[in-house]
Formats: sequence, C-alpha cells, structure tokens
Amino acid sequence: MDSLTGQEKEVVDLLVGISSGLSILGSAFILASYLYFHQLFMTRLRLIFFLSLADICASFFSLWSVIGVGRSIHGSLCEIQAAGIQYFSMVSWLWITAMAHNSFVIVVLRKVETEKFEKFYHLYCWGLPGIPVLVLFITRKFGPTGVGWCWIRHPHDPLRLVLFYLPLLILFLGSVLIYVLVHRQLWWSRHHYNDKVQKKLSLFILAFICCWSPALVCRLHDFFAQSNSWPFWVFCIQGTMAPLQGLCNALLWGNNKMLRSSLRLRMTSHESPGVVWEQQDLETLYLSSGLVVAVDDMPVKYPHRPTLQGQGDGDDDSSG
Repeated sequence: MDSLTGQEKEVVDLLVGISSGLSILGSAFILASYLYFHQLFMTRLRLIFFLSLADICASFFSLWSVIGVGRSIHGSLCEIQAAGIQYFSMVSWLWITAMAHNSFVIVVLRKVETEKFEKFYHLYCWGLPGIPVLVLFITRKFGPTGVGWCWIRHPHDPLRLVLFYLPLLILFLGSVLIYVLVHRQLWWSRHHYNDKVQKKLSLFILAFICCWSPALVCRLHDFFAQSNSWPFWVFCIQGTMAPLQGLCNALLWGNNKMLRSSLRLRMTSHESPGVVWEQQDLETLYLSSGLVVAVDDMPVKYPHRPTLQGQGDGDDDSSG
C-alpha cells in the first residue's frame, strides 16, 4: 500500500472497520440462535457455531483498524492484533474445510454418524493455526504494516506467502474439490432435494471464494512481481471483502424459512413457550442450511415452524 496517500489509507481502514463490524453482527446472530435454541447445539449443525466463533474473533481484531493501531501503536498491543488476525483468519478457513469434509463423509462415503470426527476437527481447526503464529512470534515478524492494522511487517516477506497465502490457496482448492465431489454424488443420486442442497453448498463455498479471492490474487501477484502498485479501488475491494466472511455466513444461515419462522414465533409469543425441535425439524434445518446432508430418507416436508410445548401435531400448519 506504499502507493496510497494518507487519506486513501484512512478510507481503506474505515472500510475494513465497517466490514468487520457487520461480520461481528452477523456472527453474533448465528451464535445467538444457537444459544436461543439449545437443541441446535446438540446436532451436527454446531460446525457453523464454531466457524462463527472464529469469524467473530477475526473480525474483532480487524476492527482495530478503525483506530489505526498499525500506525499509532507499537509493542504488545500491535503484536496481539497481528497474532489475532493471523490465528483466527486461519481458524475460520479450517472450519470451512471441516464443513466440506463433513459433507464429503456423509454424501460420498454415506456415513451419517460423523460425531467421531469432531475431536479431530477441533484439534485441526484450533491447533494447526497456532504453529504459524508461534513461528512469527519467534522470528519477530509481527509489527506495523504501514496501514491501520498490524500483521507481518514487510509486504514482500516470504513468510506472508508461506504461512498465510499458500495455506489459503491450498484450503481454497481443497474445499472446491470436495464440494465438486459432493455435488457430483448428489447429482448421481437424483434425490428430490438435490437442487436445494447443491445451491446451498455452492453458496457457502462461493462466499469463501468471494471474500478472499481479491486479497489472494493481489498478494500472489505482489509477491512474484515484487510490486504492490495497485489502484486505490483495488485496495478498497480487498479491505471490504476480506472481513465479510462472518456476514456472508449469517446471510446464508438466516436464509432459512423454518429458522426465521421459529424466531418470529418466539419473539411474538406473549407466553414465551419453549420451542421443541423434533428430529425431523433438525434434519430439515440441517438440509436447508446446506452444511451437510443425510443421503437416506430425508424429509420431504419443510415446516414453517417447529412443534411447541403443549401443542399437538394438529397445530402445525406448515407446508412445503
């Protein structure tokens, strides 16, 4: 960003801050829905809970760009922000790949019970990103970048490529490959819900691609061309898109008729009845969220609201 003026850098900082704030709100919505409907956390849907937890932490550290930490503050606070951005960005990517793997196991390998993988997911997603952070701390690479945030100091430092953008590229391609295999299997199976599932699966990976492609392409070009003289609008796109992962996930998560109806019902009910999610409702929410699907005997019906305590099946006026 050496080619930008001081005022242009402040604009980029502001865009990063706005995107980060929106992602914090989006991720908070997902986390709140899990805490509100406790049964959701007891299902395979909890993968997106941990993804949102990583997103909200990554956005929190990116939000520091609004106060210009990378220009005005040095020392421990600067290193904390740099480590937070490095660590939680990678954690978020890894949870995306965990979701992709979970889909692959259920759809392609046809193993519905995937709980045994959860310990591996946590070790993989929370543990692996700590290695680059440790290396960068030991080599004292964290520091001001010249813009509003702290990270790896030099824009052409090989560790930027090796410990951030190269892993991003590998995870990027791996996720795309897994989702292609999942889509192919769903197409072969020719179930009635294929179109809905394929669309949702595509949207999650598309959100990942859209958010990180600008930064990935530009940084790979900068490293190999040894130049970062991009136009101002390119930096604006990068600063806006990279922190938006949490918001995009929230939009996909909230684009679910049954979840929205359940929230409206809970908020408008004067007696605040407890919402009881039947297993069929949970599987339907799982399906329509596009995270992962059970191949066999998935429900055809998409209820508008879950069953309430004290109400019989006759009260369910849902329709497909």
